[in-house]
Amino acid sequence: MECTKVIIPLSELSEQCMKYMVPKCGWEREGKNVLRARKKSEEIFEEFFSSREITVYMGEFGSKQVCGETLRFGEREVPCKIFQMVKPDEILGGYVYVCHSVLLDTRKMKMSEAVLADSLQISVLDAVRDYMECHLREKILPQQYLSTTVMPGFYGMPVESIGVFLDELPEAKTKIHLLGSGLMEPLKSIMAIHLVSAQPIRIPSKDCQDCMAGSGCNYCKNWYH
Repeated sequence: MECTKVIIPLSELSEQCMKYMVPKCGWEREGKNVLRARKKSEEIFEEFFSSREITVYMGEFGSKQVCGETLRFGEREVPCKIFQMVKPDEILGGYVYVCHSVLLDTRKMKMSEAVLADSLQISVLDAVRDYMECHLREKILPQQYLSTTVMPGFYGMPVESIGVFLDELPEAKTKIHLLGSGLMEPLKSIMAIHLVSAQPIRIPSKDCQDCMAGSGCNYCKNWYH
């Protein structure tokens, strides 16, 4: 895959980041403590985040990479149970992207500020996902459909597949590494896949079919059967 970069100024994501902070920090209730925490978060964002940019490394794959219930890159295959839900000829291709959040040393911060900064780093990634979904919807044709996010580790896609995608995005591999534990370094990194199809792809809102319970929960059984 050819690797392209999407540069996202965080100044454009401030409102969306604060929106994601609400459930993370329990700000649904009103009160002086909540107002103080929100104000401090806005100050931290302004000081450490607003002038920064997120570099997203993105690749596009075609329908030839979709082989049965797998994505194939050379001799390597990435299984995904989403392909059980659609006809192979309806998949026109897709996009994969990876990025990491703002790198921030919180060791010199007060503990309360470090907790807020940590939550902001995660909220940035949530906001980036929204941004990229809109960005990709603008790239596809009007008669095409973009799936919601699929991530390695869910829907039967092994965590180890992160390494396959990173190999396909060599420029990203210089910034983001796969650890032996299956996590990415920097730890606050995300990898996401969107499929492009001729018909809407119905993806379950709960992505835990292959959880540690093994057989799945009633939700998954009812959905898939």
